[in-house]
Amino acid sequence: MWQKNNIQPTHDAGTIGNTESAEAPAVARDYRRNITAFVLFEFLWGLGMPFASYMTMVPGYMAAIGTSKSLIGFVQSFWTIFTPLQLVSSYFFQRKHRARNIILLHVMAVLSWVAYDCLALFTPMGQSQAFLTVGIVCALFCFVGFINLATPHYIGALTDNVPMKKRGNLFGLRTLGFGSSAIIMSVAVKAIFERWPSPINFQFGFLIGNGIYLAACIAPLLLRDHPVEKHGLKPASLVKDLLGNFRRLWHNPSYRVFLFFHLLVTCATIIGSFVVPFASETLSLTTAQISQLTLIFLGGTAVFGLAVGRLADRFGYKLVSVLQAICLCIFYSIAMQAGSFLWICIAYAIYSFPLMSMLMVRINMSVELSPHIEPGRLNALGSTFILPFVVLLSPLCGAIIDISSSYLPVFLIGLTLSATALFGILALVREPRTGRLYVIKRFPRR
Repeated sequence: MWQKNNIQPTHDAGTIGNTESAEAPAVARDYRRNITAFVLFEFLWGLGMPFASYMTMVPGYMAAIGTSKSLIGFVQSFWTIFTPLQLVSSYFFQRKHRARNIILLHVMAVLSWVAYDCLALFTPMGQSQAFLTVGIVCALFCFVGFINLATPHYIGALTDNVPMKKRGNLFGLRTLGFGSSAIIMSVAVKAIFERWPSPINFQFGFLIGNGIYLAACIAPLLLRDHPVEKHGLKPASLVKDLLGNFRRLWHNPSYRVFLFFHLLVTCATIIGSFVVPFASETLSLTTAQISQLTLIFLGGTAVFGLAVGRLADRFGYKLVSVLQAICLCIFYSIAMQAGSFLWICIAYAIYSFPLMSMLMVRINMSVELSPHIEPGRLNALGSTFILPFVVLLSPLCGAIIDISSSYLPVFLIGLTLSATALFGILALVREPRTGRLYVIKRFPRR
């Protein structure tokens, strides 16, 4: 039976609190330097986003080369499909070399995409549609795979080097740096995409964006990392480690309730990426207009970031989850009736809020509900729980579009998921900072 109750700190939570207290002087000493490293990394990465955004430019490019919607949906689900790699990375890579791991893995990710760009632009095989389609899928396969290997180290560095009630503020600063770079690049993006015909302009844009991504990889050199060591013996094998952590999470009812409704928000957010090919086909958008959607996303990220961070620090991450679901409901309501590019822009600006805050909520809510598991590994475990649903839903929605030649059924699915998540989060998800969480009580048999 589930019952709301005031939970006392567990032994694990207390242990971690003591460890964080021991690390506090070093974390406080290097706080500004580390904040600078994180914000600089996001700012430089954001400079490349208008040219090579995964959520807008990639589906726009794949639509331009005649890729099926089901394959576009499959590629968009790569971020969830490859999350188990985070578990492998967090187990085998040494935590004391996190900055080095972040740099190395991001460089390898970007170079895999750069190789495709160069082959598509400067070799005869780049004229073949089969190569363009298979090549971009393989390039993004490697790109997302390496970034997922880097993710637990980046998340761990973010959480270990920032006090809990300042993590929202850091998120705001990172998104401000990430989003403000869109304004800087707006003129250059327009010039690039108007200079060449499609899909060559996409390929040149990808090459420029990936070059900037490579430059961003120097920022973690500034990081002075202070890993928080978790007490206890490391399991002898990865399988035992995974089974042990899965078991601990499964027996945490508050975490299970949160993760279920977060799954609905995640699925609704991923389905929202179909608005780009929808707008491209329905409104006959130019490549320059598609690139404007990336600028709108990054601008919305800058606008929402600081406010969301402060809201989360003050009221907790449940409120942010509620706002995500509300924004998705509004987004799908507009998208289903959008008859002009202006309405698509408004919808995409609203969509930027759940898209840019989804990972933040998953990480920080999970850390507060399960403080005994390392943050990077905890995010990977949660993502692995929701993996089967995302892997099936996104390509399925693409197939529905291909068969029905209509985006309306998919948008209705997204709206239904968003509304269900909204009511579920409001009614059932517990805010961990209140201490009123779910517990399971066994009643004696008579």
